[in-house]
Amino acid sequence: MILTSRVKQALKISLVAIATMALTGCWDRLEIENRAVILGIAIDLEETDKDEPEGISAIDEKHTPTVKQRVRITAQVAVPGRIPLGPGEGGGSGSEKPVWAVSATGRTLDGAIMALQQELADRIFFGHLRVVVISEQYARNGIENLNDFFKRNPQIRRLTWIAVSKGPAEAIMQAKPELERVPALYLLAMLDHSVDLGKYPYEHAGKFWSKDSSDGQDPNLPYIELKENDKIMIAGMAMFRDERLAGITSTPIEIGFYMAITNTKQGGYSAYTSIPGVNDYVMFHASSRRSVTDVQIKNGRPQFNIRIQIEGDLREQTKNIDLEPNDQIIDQVERQLEHTAAEAMHKFVARTQALGTDIFGFGEYVRAKEHAYWLTYAKTKEGWRKIYKDIDVNITVDIKIRRIGMREI
Repeated sequence: MILTSRVKQALKISLVAIATMALTGCWDRLEIENRAVILGIAIDLEETDKDEPEGISAIDEKHTPTVKQRVRITAQVAVPGRIPLGPGEGGGSGSEKPVWAVSATGRTLDGAIMALQQELADRIFFGHLRVVVISEQYARNGIENLNDFFKRNPQIRRLTWIAVSKGPAEAIMQAKPELERVPALYLLAMLDHSVDLGKYPYEHAGKFWSKDSSDGQDPNLPYIELKENDKIMIAGMAMFRDERLAGITSTPIEIGFYMAITNTKQGGYSAYTSIPGVNDYVMFHASSRRSVTDVQIKNGRPQFNIRIQIEGDLREQTKNIDLEPNDQIIDQVERQLEHTAAEAMHKFVARTQALGTDIFGFGEYVRAKEHAYWLTYAKTKEGWRKIYKDIDVNITVDIKIRRIGMREI
């Protein structure tokens, strides 16, 4: 009987302790109305004729970084109660703005953010940051400061998109697209949908940092451009080397070449080609891809053999020439597409070799399959870049036209 009472007493104490622990769950809560929720950030460089506000992050000039150009950030801050919560509220109209675009400058990125915080009543919160746009000028000067700040901040998601803009990044944050009241969410949707449509691989911030730290691969970012009437388009791919912008693809279709070489299966790009022997042209649309990459050491250096298989449809024809019963014409169109695509991909790879940026990750194949060669000759990322400029890359393309559409009988 005594033992039973002690057990009951212990159970009561345990229940009280558990209940007490549960009551402490909100000790550090912060109401969302008291947060300055940042949805998107644009980062630019500006001349140093404007001084950073005194006393925010600079004690004295002796212990303050000396820079030739200051960092200017433009942030979209969500206005509580005005963010659309459903499809019916997502139009471009509305008298009240759902976001507030504010700017600040500093010697470094964190210095600019501290200056921004000095002008805001609420605490800055990056938990909902989804899009970061950096200007081409900032990217060419190096994004080491950006990478360092974002990696250290626990609020930053690794799935955040980072994009390079043609021209000032601030203009992207100030744009007002008709399809979405929140510009940052429109840009996010555009980048996400480009992955679904096969227009760009899923290259979020986490992948960028992973490739940047890899010894055998260099990262890339989407290159966007603001067109008239606040339209935003993916104009190409920004290729990096040592956290600096090394070059930009000549045309958007080269993104499709990159996706084909790196075995991104979702197709999305189209290309014109002529019909041999006939004054007629067709539009071929790639629906799926598959590639296999092999590496072997020949004459003391790596040689890559890439076999790419592409399936797609004929979407358009300039003249009314019946293609369906003539398999020979279809075969000729396929062979011509194969030759044209392989030649264009070779030129694209050669351009990355000239820039010294291995965005395809060929170095990772050498590390994995020819590790002895890597340890002897490459050893480091910089060592591989010297080798990469002179490697042989053989690309063969196999194209299969699956559908040619309907025709009149």
